[in-house]
Amino acid sequence: MIYVPIIFEKILNRFGLLGYLRTGYRLKILNTSFKIPVIENKEGLYYHQSITERFLLSVLKSLYNQRDFLFIDVGVNFGQTLLKLKAVKRNASYIGFEPSGLCAYYVSLLIGINKFSDAKVMRCALSNEVSILSLYAHSNGDARASIIKTDTEYEEIVPAFMIDSFIPIISEIQKEVILKVDVEGAEHLVFQGGENFLREFNPVVIFENLPHGGDTSRKRQQLDISNFFLSRKYRLFLVEEPEGSLHGINILANEKDYRATNYLAIPANMIGVLNDLCKV
Repeated sequence: MIYVPIIFEKILNRFGLLGYLRTGYRLKILNTSFKIPVIENKEGLYYHQSITERFLLSVLKSLYNQRDFLFIDVGVNFGQTLLKLKAVKRNASYIGFEPSGLCAYYVSLLIGINKFSDAKVMRCALSNEVSILSLYAHSNGDARASIIKTDTEYEEIVPAFMIDSFIPIISEIQKEVILKVDVEGAEHLVFQGGENFLREFNPVVIFENLPHGGDTSRKRQQLDISNFFLSRKYRLFLVEEPEGSLHGINILANEKDYRATNYLAIPANMIGVLNDLCKV
């Protein structure tokens, strides 16, 4: 595969030539240049053209400047978080969980082409039980895919595990843990399946939670997530984007603000590690 400037890749796409040439492009994050493959159906072309969730760069730099971690990424998608992590610390240990077959395949290519060391992707969902679930999406590889049933056109059958199931494997790595969870409304199920995991590793948790929009069930989920962490001596923070500063909160109670959807849950004994970002 030949890697060309992104503008050339866009020109090929505009004139319908992208499918005839095996090309990719390069993306620079911080001071690191990455090779971005473009595969069948233009997968990879769109998701890496711009850097989203820039707050992660600030948070990861603060964390990795002081300690070394194993990064666990629940909801890998097309590897956007993986690239940010490797931009901050090239040899950072990474385990990703991704139920979409297309996304898992793409990220495996991304890892191989960039020769990322100590990075693995497991093709499964994480939930509150070991089972076989449906992954609902608008199309194969949809970034909004979820195990929560929605009115969509595409459905994929996937295996699901609890993160507790992986405690023996993670224990062997012998590092502190960062857990990032972004699974389109199923975050509460991941946490329910990780009670022993949290007790064992006391991780820093980065997670997304979308506004409840007045829906009683989703409003209850926000309360349950809040209680889940506060009862385990965690502090909750809202991430203020794009700079990544942290604002202390007592509870998740977001009805409709889509600018306030990313949160950190930090063990009380680790607050000092992120002092430079904390406002309250």
